Amino acid sequence: MVTTFVLSFFHRDLPQEAHMENGLQVSCVVRGHSSAPHQQIEAVGGETRDGVHWYISHELAIEGAEARRWNFYLLDAAGRRIDLVVATAPSGEKYLKASTDHDEPDALLHLRTVEPELHAV
Repeated sequence: MVTTFVLSFFHRDLPQEAHMENGLQVSCVVRGHSSAPHQQIEAVGGETRDGVHWYISHELAIEGAEARRWNFYLLDAAGRRIDLVVATAPSGEKYLKASTDHDEPDALLHLRTVEPELHAV
């Protein structure tokens, strides 16, 4: 049985490693239908060290990252850690991207796309 939960504003719902220097590894995304690359990601997700799958909306991930409450990263093809940062589109919209990306969230868009279970178990 896979345990899935949606993260909320409340830090008590976050896996402990999100608060630590190591952060949470993002390994999948939930995509929307926008044609603009920075608007295609609706949520990011991954798996904790304990095997619990988690997802958080793009907006909440941005808020948490900006407030330095949460730290997110991904691994590149060689297994190197790449931190996620908040960027601002020319339109003024904020979005997550890998620190190695240029203007678009290419690294996130190359992650596995999923349809999460949107309920707490």
